[in-house]
Amino acid sequence: MSVVDNLLLFRCVQVLRRLAVKTREIGIFCNISADTLADVEFFPQFLDYMAANRDLSALIIFEFSQEAVLKAGPAGEKNLARLSEMGFALSMDHVETLALDFVKLKTIGFRHLKVRATTMVQGMSGAGAAVAAEDFKKLLSRHGLNLIAERVEDEKTVLQLLDYAVDYAQGYLFGEPRAVRDDASKPVLADREAPVIPFKKAS
Repeated sequence: MSVVDNLLLFRCVQVLRRLAVKTREIGIFCNISADTLADVEFFPQFLDYMAANRDLSALIIFEFSQEAVLKAGPAGEKNLARLSEMGFALSMDHVETLALDFVKLKTIGFRHLKVRATTMVQGMSGAGAAVAAEDFKKLLSRHGLNLIAERVEDEKTVLQLLDYAVDYAQGYLFGEPRAVRDDASKPVLADREAPVIPFKKAS
């Protein structure tokens, strides 16, 4: 997995450098596996590579699963904090429980939390949330975290989410994953997830 992540990261940097020539109003969520985070040989090289490319820190959001973060241990948390200290934002996805230490997440450097739309709409208590869905964004805001509702697949869900003040939404309703290309024929980086869009109630 570290080899795969290395190739993905290299391509991600290539794509961003090409796109940033035209605009800096872009960003890519780059998923990093739990295996890579725990790889004591590879991750220091990963950090060195990102230190050499820290001018892209505003454009890359490194994403880790909840399981990877919870199992990271002191060494893994230190590695995550180093990424954050370089200016790179961190995001957590595959969230199964909302009984989280938000103070610790902020300290490490997390800025985004992805929560399934179905959890927001009907499963907050089952996921161990300390507050209702209507108050969850306020809780996250106090700890510097943006709320991203993911797997939004229909308009009914959108209407329900409008009451929860989420910052961003993601799902096939807003567009399917598409390839980013160097030219008309050669794919460079294929996003495996749908785009993340700002999500605000109209005033």
